Amino acid sequence: MLGPLIAAFATGEIGLTVERTKRAVLAYVVALLFVLLGASFLLIGGYIQLARMVGPLAAALILGVGFLVIGVIVLMAHQARARAEQRRIAEKRKSDMVSLGATAAIAALPSMLRGRRGKATGAAAVVTPLVLGVAYSLYQRRRNADDPGA
Repeated sequence: MLGPLIAAFATGEIGLTVERTKRAVLAYVVALLFVLLGASFLLIGGYIQLARMVGPLAAALILGVGFLVIGVIVLMAHQARARAEQRRIAEKRKSDMVSLGATAAIAALPSMLRGRRGKATGAAAVVTPLVLGVAYSLYQRRRNADDPGA
């Protein structure tokens, strides 16, 4: 009896949220339209003033070249940031793979070192501390690489 009441409340809230979202999107679209219109008129005004100072052809060339330069600068900044992000992702992936390999080796070590009867051999007593020491040094190296303040 309480289930349908909760469901009705939830669907009512969802409907209200959807309506609010639609109104917000519409408001943002209208605001964006007026911002673009305002920017257009500012550009037209700037062109007219520049045309009075240097002539219409020179004004058009100056504005065109200026916008092309700004566009190229934005693209170059984006490409530099994307390359840095790709390098960071590749380094993290490499570090994660090293950690995964070390974890898998440590997890598999006891079963690999057991004898035929399931008991540890003398080699296990010698090799296990060495492997654990290497794994710990890898862990410390990764932790220090992740924390530049350390």
